[in-house]
Amino acid sequence: MSALAWLLWLGLSVAVGFLSIWQYRRRETPVRGRMLLAVLRAGAVALVLLLLFDPELPAGDGAARGTQVLLDASLSMRLPADGANTRWQVAVAHARSRTGDRPVLLFGERARAMAAGALPDEAPGDGGTRLLPALQAAAEAGVRNVIVLTDGGIEDADEAARWVPRLGLGIELVRVGSDVTNASLVEASSPQWIEAGQLVPLDFAVAGSIADSARAVVRREGRVIARATVPAPSAGRVAAGRMELRLDAAPSDDGWIRLDVALENGDAVPDDDQRTVYVQVGAEPAGVALVSFRPDWEPRFLAPLLERSLGLPLRAYLRSATGRYVRLASGLDAGGVVDEADVRRAVERGQLVVLHGLGIDAPAWARAAARTAAHVLIFPADDATAADLPAQIGASVEGDYFLAPEVPPSPVAALLAGVELAGTRPLTGLRPVDMPAGAWTPLMATRGRQGALMPLVAAGEGGGRRWAIALGSGYWQWAFRGGAERQLYARLWSALAGWLAREGDIASLPPVRPARMAAPRGAPVPWVTPAVASDSIHVVVSDEGGGTVMDTVITVARGDTAFTTAPPPGHYSYRARAFSGYNVITGEGLLTVERYSPEFARSSVDVARLESGATTVRGAGSARSGTPLHASPYAYALIVLLLAAEWILRRRWGLR
Repeated sequence: MSALAWLLWLGLSVAVGFLSIWQYRRRETPVRGRMLLAVLRAGAVALVLLLLFDPELPAGDGAARGTQVLLDASLSMRLPADGANTRWQVAVAHARSRTGDRPVLLFGERARAMAAGALPDEAPGDGGTRLLPALQAAAEAGVRNVIVLTDGGIEDADEAARWVPRLGLGIELVRVGSDVTNASLVEASSPQWIEAGQLVPLDFAVAGSIADSARAVVRREGRVIARATVPAPSAGRVAAGRMELRLDAAPSDDGWIRLDVALENGDAVPDDDQRTVYVQVGAEPAGVALVSFRPDWEPRFLAPLLERSLGLPLRAYLRSATGRYVRLASGLDAGGVVDEADVRRAVERGQLVVLHGLGIDAPAWARAAARTAAHVLIFPADDATAADLPAQIGASVEGDYFLAPEVPPSPVAALLAGVELAGTRPLTGLRPVDMPAGAWTPLMATRGRQGALMPLVAAGEGGGRRWAIALGSGYWQWAFRGGAERQLYARLWSALAGWLAREGDIASLPPVRPARMAAPRGAPVPWVTPAVASDSIHVVVSDEGGGTVMDTVITVARGDTAFTTAPPPGHYSYRARAFSGYNVITGEGLLTVERYSPEFARSSVDVARLESGATTVRGAGSARSGTPLHASPYAYALIVLLLAAEWILRRRWGLR
């Protein structure tokens, strides 16, 4: 710490001391030992100020000049280095010879210390290589020099290079292993639903070192069903290819088929030469058809929510002021002009129909869908009072409509239990409704917090159909604001959509499932329950032989998602149960943990700038000479002791 910083701290400490003395002499009851109490308080505050300035504590020669070994623990360290030894084995032998009495600091996805004698025979297999957290940990410990043992595939090398001058570390980089000739299958994808017997495109991409071309094959149950060749990609680029294949119906009831895509060209890293794609073969579900005749922000938030919660394909359209229909989607599909006949066909085939902005100007086929669709959700327009809807509604009355704190009895009440309703932004309008016999509402609202209770949504069933009518205006503002209100928006419409789609032969993904059927290697597996708010999920994962490899109960971390650790790479089946109060939602299916990891394909970076940056700092005399104060437990212990002593003595001497 500079002399100016010490003077500033000293001045502030003196000011705090005078303030403490004044407090006890002028504002406290005269008792014995007032000066001692003032000194104790001033000392505690001065130590807090010193922590903010964070000087370095002098250390002994061994600690200040010690060397810390940093060892790369990523997946790429499992590759061969020389002869029969892997990069990890070579690096471990080097670390044990250089570390002395200090533990080795492993770095990968996170930094952690381990005794040299306890290092495993095989690399831990982290899916990333982040060096900066380990450098920061070494600097915090007062280390002046570090030895970095790595194969060079550091993903945060640029960030680490910017931090090195501030950390004041001397760095010796030891490169383990050399670059290998490696091609990677970095991508493989196909449509999720495929109609049996039709040609289906499967896109793939290859990167890495390839002599002239790469051949990719697709296998189903070990049998090659397609093959394609792509030219070698240029440096830093990928070569994309496409195969078209014809798939028969799957023998399983759910229609899922596993396709294994692999490169035929052998190389030194076979794990990143294969990917897995899951395809559901059969009659593609018509899914959800959403049409907005008077677009606002509501479809923007509602469409992706319905697609995610139901696991069904979504076809969403917006009608422009000129009467043309455009597609509501993401990526290249967004904004495409669509014929009205195609929109009508999607609505007629849709297993769940959502009609937004339905008014007197809606086409006849849309009004017919509101009367006859088996599963329909309607957002009426302002002039829809005369429309033939499942329930008679009135004109929207403007005002602030706040949600009532109680959740009324309904088929979805259990799914809304525990949702935070207090403090929710009010709706800007609400329609009165003549509720038919047997109709219900998921939530109630009052005007200005004091009016009569009014339904927020009207829903019911009869005649072999289920329907729901949104009576409010401005639901989308809940999703826009985020936080608890976004959770309310997701819970409300996911619960209603799940209830609407529960009857009949609607095919969808399991209500409890992994977010991806082909999970990345080494990364936590997210499990989702998009149609229900659960507090815990019981997951049982079995291998291909039927043996249980995971049986655990996990709590929901955020929203509708919980995480488990990933099992070893392989093909599995799962059974999952989500618990929401007294309700239990089940799901089962297939899960693959891929052998591929981008860590294998990460090229070595030029880390010489780390050493040069460290040399510059050391030459300037800026290297650390000890341990920073905030890393020492003694300062915090002394602050606690001073404050505790003041508190105890105040009570013993009659002060409150």
